[in-house]
Amino acid sequence: MKVFVVGGTGFVGTALTGALVREGHTVTLMARHPKPNAIP
Repeated sequence: MKVFVVGGTGFVGTALTGALVREGHTVTLMARHPKPNAIP
């Protein structure tokens, strides 16, 4: 499934993104202030 996560580098977004990627989903993130190495 393709998933779009808003706030993908925040506390909840990071955990959610990691879980979705581990399950095999295609994830696209949006963040106001991307943090280096925050994307799993």
